[in-house]
Amino acid sequence: MKKKWIAVVLAVALMAGFAGCGTKNGVGIPVISVATLNGKGDAAVTDRYAGVVVSENTTKIERDSSRTVGKLYAEEGKEIAAGDVLFTYDVEMQRLDLDKKKLELEKMQTDNKSVASQITQLKKERDKASKDNKLQYDIEIQSLEAQQRENDYNIKLKQREITQSEATVANADVLSPVSGKVVAIHEDGTDEQGNPQPYITIQENGAYRVKGTINELNRQALNVGSSVKILSRTDGNKTWTGTISAIDMENPIQSNDNPYISVEGGKSDLTSSSSYPFYVELDSSEELLLGQHVYITLNLGVSDLMSGVWIPSFYVCFEVLDGGKDENSGEDLYRSQAYVWAANEHGKLEKRSVVLGDQDPATGCYEIQSGITMEDYIASPDDTCKIGAKVDFDRPKDAMNPAGDLSGVTPGGDDVTPNVDGMPDGDIAEPSYADGAIQPEVGGEGDLDGADWMGVDTPLDQQPTFPEEG
Repeated sequence: MKKKWIAVVLAVALMAGFAGCGTKNGVGIPVISVATLNGKGDAAVTDRYAGVVVSENTTKIERDSSRTVGKLYAEEGKEIAAGDVLFTYDVEMQRLDLDKKKLELEKMQTDNKSVASQITQLKKERDKASKDNKLQYDIEIQSLEAQQRENDYNIKLKQREITQSEATVANADVLSPVSGKVVAIHEDGTDEQGNPQPYITIQENGAYRVKGTINELNRQALNVGSSVKILSRTDGNKTWTGTISAIDMENPIQSNDNPYISVEGGKSDLTSSSSYPFYVELDSSEELLLGQHVYITLNLGVSDLMSGVWIPSFYVCFEVLDGGKDENSGEDLYRSQAYVWAANEHGKLEKRSVVLGDQDPATGCYEIQSGITMEDYIASPDDTCKIGAKVDFDRPKDAMNPAGDLSGVTPGGDDVTPNVDGMPDGDIAEPSYADGAIQPEVGGEGDLDGADWMGVDTPLDQQPTFPEEG
């Protein structure tokens, strides 16, 4: 199957989450790091789920409940080839029974020969007997012939029994019909919950898929159709991609441990919770081994195969700008400028011009040649995006902001101005003009109507002016 470059999975989720996103009740516009969209950096780390490589096809071996297993050769976790002996039935009693049936058949055949001989002798005597005695001979001969027919019938039944017994003894060895790995042996024919199970289950070699488990508490984190990345536990450079093809909600797995694995490698402290198996259809299973243990993560952004900075197309906006005059006709010219809504160093939203490179036809993602880097944060554009609007960063409250050193920024809260000179959060904004004046909070479409100075509304005619940044 052709390897997919998935960049729209997270985008779809983000679009749903960003619907109606605006500055409301002091909450800023959500932004996400470009690194996350590119699947790189700490911001891109996602939760991991334990997984194992299994076969898409399984073969179930049942046993005859009327027979006793003499010896089991198969072992869980062991590779087997087609034709290998899985187990052998105990056929000692069947052998004894077979010998008995053969002796009975010999006796029946001997008795029948004796009857045939008697019939032959009586026929000879009848031919020599008088007319009055012939009737008596005929009655005796008919009786023996009836006995002979009955013996013939019983001999045929006994021969059939012997044939079946010989087959039972000859087929004491149960052979594997396929090559693969023995993944389960249920001696009593049931699982831990008492559900009926085959005696032996074999995962066939061939097309592989990955089986994982997800806990009931984080079940909503995965969905059928979600793109995932498969990580090798032993080689960090080996990864595979795939799509969640099924989540088996009908067969929960009861356990005392939550199989959910965090990025730190620890386990949840929840106990006695239910987990559910899910399956990943692989884009390629090259170099994967049946039974290999792996990690499964959501594929949140652009494929690792795509170098550089890439973002989904719906983050990119375009505006028409004056392009001057045509030298020949004198007609007005216009040009299209691409931009994104990006968070600046003050935790405010701004229109950031970007230079676009190629667009990936498989995902629609644009390559960004300049304008933003992996360290930037961008917003999903909608009518709530305004210049100077507050933003909420997609990381914990104590995380660094995009500038990397503005510890006073409190993502997701009302206070998004950095500390300056040791002042408490929000007491003073960072100077950004040449004369050291305080930069106002810009509202609306960029004018200064209703600008908020230190928490006090100041009329436009009373607001100071500042020299342009040079």
